[in-house]
Amino acid sequence: MLCAFQAKTLRQSSILFSLPQFIDFKNLVPEPECDDLKRRDGFSLTDPGPGFDFALDQAHYCLFCHDRGKDSCRHGLKNREGQIDQNPLGEELNGCPLDQKISEMNLAFSQGSVLGSLAIAMIDNPLLAATGHRICQDCSRSCIFQRQEAVDIPALETEILKSILRLPWGVEIYTLLTLWNPLKARSFLPKEESGYKVLVVGLGPAGFGISHYLTHSGHAVVAIDGLKIEPLPHQCFQPVYCWDDLRDSLDQRVPAGFGGVAEYGITVRWDKNYLKLIHLILARRHLFRSFGGVRLGSQITIQQALDLGFDHVALCTGAGRPNTIPLKNNLIPGVRQASDFLMALQLMGGAREASPLNLQIRLPIVVIGGGLTAVDAATEALAYYAVQVEQFVKRYEGLLQDQGGDEETWRHQQKWSEETLEIIDEFLDHGRALRDLRKKQEASYN
Repeated sequence: MLCAFQAKTLRQSSILFSLPQFIDFKNLVPEPECDDLKRRDGFSLTDPGPGFDFALDQAHYCLFCHDRGKDSCRHGLKNREGQIDQNPLGEELNGCPLDQKISEMNLAFSQGSVLGSLAIAMIDNPLLAATGHRICQDCSRSCIFQRQEAVDIPALETEILKSILRLPWGVEIYTLLTLWNPLKARSFLPKEESGYKVLVVGLGPAGFGISHYLTHSGHAVVAIDGLKIEPLPHQCFQPVYCWDDLRDSLDQRVPAGFGGVAEYGITVRWDKNYLKLIHLILARRHLFRSFGGVRLGSQITIQQALDLGFDHVALCTGAGRPNTIPLKNNLIPGVRQASDFLMALQLMGGAREASPLNLQIRLPIVVIGGGLTAVDAATEALAYYAVQVEQFVKRYEGLLQDQGGDEETWRHQQKWSEETLEIIDEFLDHGRALRDLRKKQEASYN
């Protein structure tokens, strides 16, 4: 027998009691109940994904429209005139931009063929580690279910990949499918070396995507990026038995520089270990080399690249520079652009205890804007402030101990300004309060 509390918990957590809900486009962000709220603590992965049960449920929820040519998730949702339709928010329902065989993938997964469903997805999207959950929504937005919850295709796609990676030698299975996919009608094997050499500028999603296709076609690729690219650990070039041996906790992960906007433009809601997986796949190929800290136009020009023997230069430098608000005094202390703050936090590894990041913020914080960047700025600022003051207390007390422990004399010798002393005392108060709170929580757990 279940008590009322246990029954409520079971209904909330079990996939058996989960039913698709109708969509109200005028109320897409309802206010959650207090029980659904959770506090963010640190920079570990905040969304590991809904899990295998949810993915299997979504696969059976799919109507498998491909057998009658109605798979709008792939081809887009069209109106009676044959034109691409729009939803009530004015968004065009174009479907998957990669023309991925989504319905076929879902059917194979629902029948228990996990490897087959992955191979089907990789026909059109071999580097699906960089897509899926928390990355793209074009397919789900174009799902045939428009008046109720759509099939969560990105989560399903990512869970299929994770199911393979969790297997022994799962990394090698996925790597093999990027080179040899028996379900592809053409180019299912790498072609012989062509003798052509291509310089790829930028190692973001476009850069590593085109590098895969070029090396698969037999062309030699040299990829450069303005960011420093950290070398892969030695074990990446040996057969990997367990995927978890390569994964790093995101709050201790060193930014690798590989991935472009996927590295510095996405918060810890997405597992950036997938970038290491893609880097591993490319770095193992003898036709691929990458160099960080090289900018086109300064360290090397297009003419110099052609003089060095490159047959082609592929520009994969992204959409452009971050937007700068034309606001007077927008760089004074206490004011930061969202792009500046978020990029500094992601690229410099501000969440790591050993990181000497010079990024100082104070509370309260006012975020101007209500879009995705504003939400990221607000959530990351709250999480980073707690890490910042706790690290400050540790370093302050460590320096004080090295100086003999006389705090008043030491502070007088530093000749800090009144503003600096105010910030120091504020950080010390907040950091020590957080430390005491954590000690109380640990004591209550024990």
